[in-house]
Amino acid sequence: MENIGTGVPVSFQKTPRTRVGDEMLDHFLDFITSNHIVKDLPFGEKTLVLTSGEIIQTPNVIRSIAPAAIVQQYTQLCHEENMKCLGTSTMYKILNDCSASVRQSVEGLDYYVAEGGQAFKVLENIVQQLDFTLEEKQITLKSLVSAKHYLKTDFKLHVKASSSTPDHCCTFALSEGSGCYSQSCINHTHTDGCSECSSMDETLQFIT
Repeated sequence: MENIGTGVPVSFQKTPRTRVGDEMLDHFLDFITSNHIVKDLPFGEKTLVLTSGEIIQTPNVIRSIAPAAIVQQYTQLCHEENMKCLGTSTMYKILNDCSASVRQSVEGLDYYVAEGGQAFKVLENIVQQLDFTLEEKQITLKSLVSAKHYLKTDFKLHVKASSSTPDHCCTFALSEGSGCYSQSCINHTHTDGCSECSSMDETLQFIT
């Protein structure tokens, strides 16, 4: 009977398991803090609370696209680079813990994005006034919406210093004329195409 009695209290201390490698985590953090995802704001701070209880004040930044689009873009990027991607729930959890504002308006942040959006609105009004059939108008308007979304999101991931796709090649884009940025695409040839860019060009040509 001496061995029977109140036992030692059960420990409820959490022992988390590391399921995400440091390299994968760093790659995702570099992606969500890149300049085509976040924009610095000249005022305000955000509070980041660590699991240890430590509080860190970070500069206020604003995300230019929604979390769902970020997850979709990163998944596509990992697929193109043949990398193992983080789980969807893990990415949403990281985005939720990494403090940032979500863009409500591009005015004052990206004037070229705001003006680009206004240009698509002008094109939509032009389509409504053209002598198209109802079906042609619906298809064209849908194509314009897809093109606008592509330029605001996925297009920035495809643009590189050198690319076999001419619409994604910075060197090729800046080499028109005899400007100071003009260079020759020596190490690669433009043999590939982009379905999204081609669709956008066809839509604009159909309107004109």
